[in-house]
Formats: sequence, structure tokens, C-alpha cells
Amino acid sequence: MLTAVTMFWASSFILIKVGLQGVSPLTFAVLRFVIVSMALLPILPLTGGMDALRSSSNLDRLRFVVLGLCGVTFFNVLQFVGLSLTTATNASILLNTNPIFISVLSLVFLRERLKLSNGFGITLALIGFITVMSGGRLSSAAFSSSTFSGDLLIVGSAVCWAIYTVLGKSVLERYRPMAVTIINMAIGTFFLLVIALAVEDLGIATRVSAEVWVIILYLAFFCSGLAYILWYESLSDLAASRAGAFLFTIPVYTTLMAHFAIGEAITGSTVIGTALVIIGVYLAEKV
Repeated sequence: MLTAVTMFWASSFILIKVGLQGVSPLTFAVLRFVIVSMALLPILPLTGGMDALRSSSNLDRLRFVVLGLCGVTFFNVLQFVGLSLTTATNASILLNTNPIFISVLSLVFLRERLKLSNGFGITLALIGFITVMSGGRLSSAAFSSSTFSGDLLIVGSAVCWAIYTVLGKSVLERYRPMAVTIINMAIGTFFLLVIALAVEDLGIATRVSAEVWVIILYLAFFCSGLAYILWYESLSDLAASRAGAFLFTIPVYTTLMAHFAIGEAITGSTVIGTALVIIGVYLAEKV
């Protein structure tokens, strides 16, 4: 299941980059999640979701709201806007800082141990991020990179996903994965829609091309619906750190896809940075 998730998400960076040429970032995100939420909400009673909402404590209901905000609203606002300001390869690599944040949050909240090799991995991965963000110009500050603002937003998105994973792990001890996923997605989509209505003209959705609609539907049903469900299904059986370890494969897939699909160059700094990130994240997640 996790292998399928990483492949779906790797392809999403390429498709989002292409789709953003025909629709604004937040409208893109809203269309994607409104579609999948409308498709999944009718089956919520079959997953025990309605019983979960009725029997849950006020604290758990607050957790559902936080999960929706982190896993859907803020995660996608930061990712979509960030991806419009950086490359698909950079976004894939930097978004996968989330296993490092998962490791740190798991240490604090789930009491998972952090060994010396884990700490070394975090440091090594951070060096890789700096290499990517500075374009390999180590003599200049990373802030001088033309993609820095987009890169920074992507890292913020990664933090949101780490919170979604670690907090979700505790919630999954009491509720079924599919029910939690649908509830979180509906809540997060609502707030995403509110933000989009406040800052964008959603009327542009009526002028979306057929090609972009195909991309939106793929992202909605496979990269959001199916991938989100599989992620929580896997997380219900695995430690957060073990599930997170799979994510370091995404930059490899995306780098290759971006090169062949949209012609993004594979530079020396990209290769070195990617290698450092992969090795670092592996060490950070090694149990």
C-alpha cells in the first residue's frame, strides 16, 4: 500500500506543475478536494464514521479539526502555492522533509527513541535541503535562490503532513482509518474552500480545459482519495517512523518523471542534494 502511495504522490508533482498552467493554485486544490470529498462522504456511514462522530469526545472532535486543517487545508495551500514558485523536483525533495519532522514529533509525542544515527541522518538531510535550495551555490546564501520562497512554503507543507501523521496515529487507535480519513478530508476541504473564496475568483473553474480536468480528476481520486486512505490504513498497522521511511523514495520517482515528462534538467546539485536527502532521511527513520 505504501509503495502505491509513494508512486501516486510522485506523479502528482508533475501533474500539478502542468495543471497550474491552466488554473490558479487554490482553485486547483479546491476542485481536487471538493470532488473527492463529495465522492467519499456518501459512504461515511458505511465506515462507522457517523458513529465515531456521535461517540467521540470533544477533544477527539478537536483532533479531527486539527487533522483536517493540517492534512488538507494548510498542507495543500502551502504545497500548491509553493509549487507555483519552484520546480517539481525541488518540491518533491523538500516536501519529503516530513519524515524528519515525523521522527522529531514521534520522539516528543509518541515516545519513539531517537538514536545517534537518527540525529546524524537529520543533519545530513538538512545539508541536502540547503544544496537543493541554493542551487548548489554553497558560497551564496540559500535566500538568494530564485525558488527559495516556493521551497520554504513546501517545507511548511511538510511540517503540516508530519502533524497529520503523528496526531493521526493516536486517533487511529480508536477509530477506523477510512472513517478518520473521510472526516478529516471533509473538514479540511471546507476550510480550504473558505480560504479560496476569500482570495480567489473560483469562477475560473468554468474555463478549465479538458486536459486540466483530467489531471484534477486523477489527483482527486488517486492522489487524494485512494492515497490518503491507504496512508492511514498503513499507519494503523505500522509505527509512524516506519511508514514515513517509505516517503524518501518519492524524490527519486519524481526526478525521473519530471525529466522525461516536462523536461526539467537533472543538474549536479539536484543529484547530490537528492542523494544526501535520501541517505539522511533513511538514517533519520532507521529503527
